[in-house]
Amino acid sequence: FPARHLVELDKFSTSSHIKGKESLTMITSRGCPFNCLFCSSHMVHGRQYRVHSPGYVVEEIIFLKNTYNLKYIFFQDDTFTLNRERLEKILDLILSKELKIKWGCFSRVDILDKQMASLFKRSGCESLVFGIESGSQMALEKMNKKISLEQVRKAITVCEEIGIRSLASFVVGFPFETRKDIQQTIKFAKTLPATKVVFNPLVPFPGSSFFNKSRHFPGKLEGWSRFLTTKEPPFQMVQDCTPSEIYRLVKRGHISFYLRPKQLVRMARSIHSWNDFLSYCQSAISLLRQLLKG
Repeated sequence: FPARHLVELDKFSTSSHIKGKESLTMITSRGCPFNCLFCSSHMVHGRQYRVHSPGYVVEEIIFLKNTYNLKYIFFQDDTFTLNRERLEKILDLILSKELKIKWGCFSRVDILDKQMASLFKRSGCESLVFGIESGSQMALEKMNKKISLEQVRKAITVCEEIGIRSLASFVVGFPFETRKDIQQTIKFAKTLPATKVVFNPLVPFPGSSFFNKSRHFPGKLEGWSRFLTTKEPPFQMVQDCTPSEIYRLVKRGHISFYLRPKQLVRMARSIHSWNDFLSYCQSAISLLRQLLKG
């Protein structure tokens, strides 16, 4: 197992309501067989999908419970839910051994159905993060995402029906997009019953298919400072939108998504602890600051 004893685990947290050593991460597989245009994960983990066995995964969970009094796990795998048979075995073992943990992970919308979501919920799943990326089917196809808007809506709706929090992640600012396309993505996100959304300006990481094929970047790049994900896009890529305008659209998108009565009610219903409430308060303060900055 990873040498967690070498890390000051009390300084980290993966959950809004469980702190320190009782909230940890696991990686149970590596490699992603998909080839999304903007992703550079394969530069680190490769494309070949290889996994720990269900037995090994559950033994590590048991070890963490015995050693750190584990209560919450976030599975950091790029594609934790890719192999349905393996996933079902892991969750069945969690249930049969009565481990009583809470967990979350990254998932794809084309994998989740009501039957699988029900098993997720019974085994302790609290939240799922979906890389949706766009509200335009045209853009999804150009990104090579291999999902449909219908699958997006179905997966997010299933989460709401089953009682699993969903975070829908979008990427905006591709050269084949316009200001209207970005606004369409924000508008589409507001039609989803997601617990949270995040709009990310495109950051073209070296190694991604998009970076390797694009002509939008200078021949020489100095340092990694241009590739920060928390600032405006590092290059001019959208014809009718400057990087600063894209950044403003993203901030406005967050504000318009969250400051709706229906969404505020949905989020209030997802609060299950005092720390959940405090986490939402922190997010509200961040939104307020963006609003005051114009």
